[in-house]
Amino acid sequence: MKKLFYFTFLLFIGGLQAQDFSGIIESYFNNNRTALSLEQQDVSDFTIQSQHFSKSTAVHHVYVTQRFQGIEIFNGIMNFTIKNNEVLSIKNGFVENLSSKVNTLSPSLSPFDAIQNAASKLGIGAASGVQQLENQGNNTYLFSKGNISQENITVKLVYQPMDEFSKLHLAWDLNIFILDGKHWYSVRVDALSGDLLEIH
Repeated sequence: MKKLFYFTFLLFIGGLQAQDFSGIIESYFNNNRTALSLEQQDVSDFTIQSQHFSKSTAVHHVYVTQRFQGIEIFNGIMNFTIKNNEVLSIKNGFVENLSSKVNTLSPSLSPFDAIQNAASKLGIGAASGVQQLENQGNNTYLFSKGNISQENITVKLVYQPMDEFSKLHLAWDLNIFILDGKHWYSVRVDALSGDLLEIH
């Protein structure tokens, strides 16, 4: 009996940790998107990136990523503070009028070519031994580290905001932890031209 109670308790706790706030967020968008200067298309496609519960304040912090036709907006994140299934506050990082700002829906540059371009333009040198290990879904691919990185390389299709969020360029987002350990590059490579749009 004690084992059954303990198992049931674990299931209950697991359910709390995995609470789905999608319905609450959708309802919030329906009631408040106009006040946020957002169109229906700006809030109709999103994914909950992460969430955590603060014991000290008894609130849930939920981080929502904006998408357009299934492709994430890089750093297009809205932070929700939720308590008792009510939204207490938000921090809005969504981009307005998405459809008027995107430059394309389809890449002409492959994720492998994006890695090659990034390595060359960062001065790392020609990439060799880099192979696709996995298609992780949602426009995300895992490549081996080859001769350029200490870690395997994840490549993901995103929209990179440009010119103070007036444009959204389709790009490959990837990270390269170079062999000498001096830099862990976070790079957005234009999925049409191969240019480096942003480097951190």
